[in-house]
Amino acid sequence: MSRGRKVKELPAGKLRWRCPTKLLKFKTTADIEPCSDIIGQDRALMAIQMGLELEHRGYNIFITGLVGTGRTTTIKRLLEQLERKEPIPPDICYMNNFKNPNMPKCIELEPGQGMKLSASMDNLIFDLLQKIPAVFKSDYYKERRKKLIEEIQEKQKTIINAFEEKIGKEGFTMIRVQVGPIIKPELVPVIDGNAMNFNQLSQLVEEGKFPEKKLQKLKETAIKLNEEMVSVYAQVRDLEKELQGILEKLDRETVQPVVHELIQEIDQCYGNEALSSTLASVEKAIMSKLDLFRSEADEDNSKNKAAAVDPGSAEDPFREFRVNVVVDNSETQAPPVVIENFPNLRNVFGIIERDFDFGGMVKADHMSIRAGSFHRANGGYLVMNALDTLIEPGVWKILKRTLKSSEAVIQGFDPWSLMGSSALKPEPMQIKVKIVLIGDAHLYYLLQAYDEDFRKIFKIRADFDREVDNRASVVRQYAGFIRALCDREHLRCFDRSGVAAVVEQGVRLAGRQGKLSTRFSEIADLIRESDYQASSSKKEVVSREHVQRAIETRIKRSNLIEEKIQERIDEGVLMIDTSGSVVGQVNGLSVYNLGDYMFGRPARITAATSLGNSGVINIERESKLSGQTYD
Repeated sequence: MSRGRKVKELPAGKLRWRCPTKLLKFKTTADIEPCSDIIGQDRALMAIQMGLELEHRGYNIFITGLVGTGRTTTIKRLLEQLERKEPIPPDICYMNNFKNPNMPKCIELEPGQGMKLSASMDNLIFDLLQKIPAVFKSDYYKERRKKLIEEIQEKQKTIINAFEEKIGKEGFTMIRVQVGPIIKPELVPVIDGNAMNFNQLSQLVEEGKFPEKKLQKLKETAIKLNEEMVSVYAQVRDLEKELQGILEKLDRETVQPVVHELIQEIDQCYGNEALSSTLASVEKAIMSKLDLFRSEADEDNSKNKAAAVDPGSAEDPFREFRVNVVVDNSETQAPPVVIENFPNLRNVFGIIERDFDFGGMVKADHMSIRAGSFHRANGGYLVMNALDTLIEPGVWKILKRTLKSSEAVIQGFDPWSLMGSSALKPEPMQIKVKIVLIGDAHLYYLLQAYDEDFRKIFKIRADFDREVDNRASVVRQYAGFIRALCDREHLRCFDRSGVAAVVEQGVRLAGRQGKLSTRFSEIADLIRESDYQASSSKKEVVSREHVQRAIETRIKRSNLIEEKIQERIDEGVLMIDTSGSVVGQVNGLSVYNLGDYMFGRPARITAATSLGNSGVINIERESKLSGQTYD
């Protein structure tokens, strides 16, 4: 029998790491500079930096790591500090498509010009409401209109007079008879200088006062003259239509220079090809709807007509001429950084709102379009939580489609509406956005395995580590982190012992004496709770005792189960032998993980063996209760 080796006992002082006070060369954290660096994430920083600087398609970033390691804080800080050489993205506007109103036109303008264009179109309407009525009230216009009307009326009078002269020779005259709301012309014979209708003449014939043959001849003549009268009045109506066309042409010829000049002033301010085409359509639409701008009231009412309703509201008669600025970059100084905390379909990809008129009918036009965070992040960066993006209906599918095509389409999507979605289909926007998703490693691997498009559109992975080497430089960064948090949240300063206690807790969270935890959300919670303990003790500086008390208080909040198990051991309900030896029995350590608290408790481990038919056997193997590796 071989001699057993002598076991070297581990000194109690080696069981726990103590922070050397010589590393902390300050009295309190007020004496040091706050740390703005990202601690212990060099690998992730390198990946993120590469992903942000690569402008090729598909180099979007997926950030993985444990919650609390500073993923969201890091990406926010990196995006804020990133030297952005890209130009400021354009404003995006929608204008009415007069040829096809269901497909509004997308107009991209230089930053800040979107709201300027909207104001220009509002001013155009206001100017037209003043200048068009003024043109129609001018002496020049009135004289030309009067002359044209008189010319047509003279022609009508000539035709009617000629016809009246003819029927006079035939012994007839024309009277006007009221038939309901209509005045109808009618031919009646003239007998002895008096107009008499055929009913009266028939009565005279019955009385023998008028020859029947003459009455019959008058009736035959009346039929021919009535046919001719229909032709005459058709000519008169044609002249009325001709007059209407001439007057409309006069209106256009008189007003068109005014409208064209105002439109050209707007066009020349922007020099945009798509806008020029749309403004040409606006000019045609205005010329075809001059009655909107014609004021029959006094000039003061004309000036107030443009402001009678809210511009762009459903009751606005000039709504089709307004400009909808969906993305305004007038105050943007650099490529935008948008953090979307609620990534549903409406918030990310926009919506087409619907208006209801008094009859309950649904209406939607170019003014109903609303952009989402994806469009506002054009030319910049959009940060979202990966899990939230995946569980929201439709968001992940549309996000992939948009990133692959670089075209963003705003759609009306309301699956719970009984009225259905809008038929409006706005012109797509040309979008360039860098997407940053934040999730865990398990979700990343699932997408890698089951989504064939994922690798094409998220080519950069930034993995955040949960721990960092326990070095003197990192300890000093810990102290700087404490100073930064105290300044930001107005907490008390920590003295040297308090900082050392926080660093020691960081080592304990890492689980190894050579490592420090990078789960700074938990470290930050400890700092806040330590400040609370110092406040309860009426102390101005947080020291080790306050940190230790905060740790003990946190344990006390979560160790109810641990205490219950210890009670069972103390009462003998759970039997644990602490001396002697037993064949086939050892004491082991069970680790309980309650999520926010972990603790260990001893447990008895026993083994029973016996000789089987074919030698020593493993019962669990034979009953297939153990795994392949264990067997």
